[in-house]
Amino acid sequence: MAQSALKMTAKIEDDDAEFERLMLELEDDTDSVDIGLLADADSTLLIIGAANEFGTRDGHIPERSFIRAGVDLNEPEIQERADRLWGQIVDGSMTKQQGLSRMGEEIQRLIQKRITDIKLPPNALSTIAAKGSSNPLIDSGRLRASIRWVLARTQDGESGI
Repeated sequence: MAQSALKMTAKIEDDDAEFERLMLELEDDTDSVDIGLLADADSTLLIIGAANEFGTRDGHIPERSFIRAGVDLNEPEIQERADRLWGQIVDGSMTKQQGLSRMGEEIQRLIQKRITDIKLPPNALSTIAAKGSSNPLIDSGRLRASIRWVLARTQDGESGI
């Protein structure tokens, strides 16, 4: 029986282009997203937001966390989304800025939804009568509309959200 020789050839190419692309992408100055009532918001809204987020010392306004709770209550969904976006950044189908922008949009939406959905603690009857609504965080809608996001760079080089 005759044996036939099997001949195989392969070309191996070391292409660092993808690695270089990823490294350039990760070296971009933008490494976080600031989300919420940002420092340049109307000062009255910043005070109203802080008073409701943390409550007032005198107890007149109870704590109604909308930023922290908006993130904390949705942490599994946020983490799953971040993981998917990170995969897209690594495979080159999205830039880091695009991924961070999508996270900013998503978390902004979740915080705004929290403002709309929050019911407890309820407003005082006098507050409900004055504003004509029982929703604790919505009067004119300015607070909700002021929630936004911006791409940022953390000061210590550690990534933010």
